[in-house]
Amino acid sequence: FFKEKELPVLSNEPFSGLIVEGEPARKPRLSKHEQRKASEEKAKQKAEFEETQYFCLDETKPFAVKDGFVTFTMHFKYLGSFISYNLRDDFDIDTRIKKAGMAMGALKHFFNNKHVDTYTKHLIFKAIPLNLLLWGCEDTSRRTLLQSRGLRSSAHCY
Repeated sequence: FFKEKELPVLSNEPFSGLIVEGEPARKPRLSKHEQRKASEEKAKQKAEFEETQYFCLDETKPFAVKDGFVTFTMHFKYLGSFISYNLRDDFDIDTRIKKAGMAMGALKHFFNNKHVDTYTKHLIFKAIPLNLLLWGCEDTSRRTLLQSRGLRSSAHCY
């Protein structure tokens, strides 16, 4: 009653020197000075992260000046972009997406027309809705956010 064991197939790769497989590689132990330095850097990064907070005004009230009152608004337009009371871009992004969606709705019959070739549709799309969506976006992160949110919502692709 002798059973033969199946031997593993040998490969032509050179021996790596690793005898025990599955053992996690150990990190070299840091000296006390290096450990202290690393913990100081982590504490510094944590403090910097906690300091980067923005403030917002919960309630805004009109105040008197010489000629009348100055009132505050939730959003105001400055150089083509909306600036919100909480310094976020959400309102501006949403309004741009709405404008591009309205343009896509107005051009719905054009884009559904089978007699217009795809390249012409592409050029019209770049000229009108995409231009409305990205006008004045010099900020790269804002541009990518607008493209990803706006193009999907205006083309009804979710």
